[in-house]
Amino acid sequence: MNPREEYRYNRLTWAELDEAIALQKVVILPTGSTEQHGRHLPLDVDVFLAESVCLEVGRRAAERVLVLPPIDYGLNMHHIDFPGTIHLEPEIFVDFCLNITKSVAYHGFEKILLVNGHGSNAPLVELVARKTVLATHSLCFACGYFAFATDAFAKVKETEVMAHADEFETLLYLHLAPERVQMDQAAEDNDRMGK
Repeated sequence: MNPREEYRYNRLTWAELDEAIALQKVVILPTGSTEQHGRHLPLDVDVFLAESVCLEVGRRAAERVLVLPPIDYGLNMHHIDFPGTIHLEPEIFVDFCLNITKSVAYHGFEKILLVNGHGSNAPLVELVARKTVLATHSLCFACGYFAFATDAFAKVKETEVMAHADEFETLLYLHLAPERVQMDQAAEDNDRMGK
């Protein structure tokens, strides 16, 4: 595998990773959640969409980017009444992500980007980025992937709402994996809260 061409962190050997460090690629960590997204979308919406955007960045800039395996779980107590939802306590999420970023920084990567796909994780990934900067010699930033797509979405959207299991997430999922979306189950609803 050529470290200049491979953008998936875990596809490299340790020796190839050493070459990627020499290239000073930006390491990207996608974060999301496992939670309900209406009756029409799978539980993996947040992590699947965030990771897909990150992998596309990797495909387009393989010589400059390495994408880590995603974090599939997040802060989710507000959806815990829906079967399948998995919740991590905030301190567990922060510590877990921080251990990843600190490991990457320890190996010599100087730029790390957390790309979040789950709204409730937003303050947590910001905290991870700040703690990484304070604990290492690396720069670390955090953002939500949706910020990269809002201009394009504004040109095609039909609804005003941009929230959980909405038109934005549904359209992007339909674009990436239409066979997994059950559009016959889609309905205007408010199923964000359990009991």
